[in-house]
Amino acid sequence: GQEINWTADDDRDGLINAMKARHSYGATDNIILDYRMKANGKEYLQGDITEVKGDFTLTIKVLGTAPIRQLDIIRGKQFLLTRQSLEKELNFEFRDGKPLSGESFYYVRVHQVDDQMAWSSPIWIKR
Repeated sequence: GQEINWTADDDRDGLINAMKARHSYGATDNIILDYRMKANGKEYLQGDITEVKGDFTLTIKVLGTAPIRQLDIIRGKQFLLTRQSLEKELNFEFRDGKPLSGESFYYVRVHQVDDQMAWSSPIWIKR
């Protein structure tokens, strides 16, 4: 399997600090959702808040327990991307062609064919 590091320290305090930083996601099954943003020469985790200058790329990795019926990338209340009928494992990048100025947030939702779900914490950006 893939190893995903949400915290530099695997002890209790490190895990609590990661939860306080919102480096987490919700799922109704054993679905792995790794959602990040590449911007400003750095990588940010779901839950992060940052100022972004220039382009940025969202990276999404899903290791599901069943095929994915629908995956959505949402900015605020607007659906930017919807993909349907996907395999249970996927890995791709997304670039918002028309990012908004000011503050906005992006998050990911996954619905499997067996009605299990996963949804990320948002990544908040200021432009």
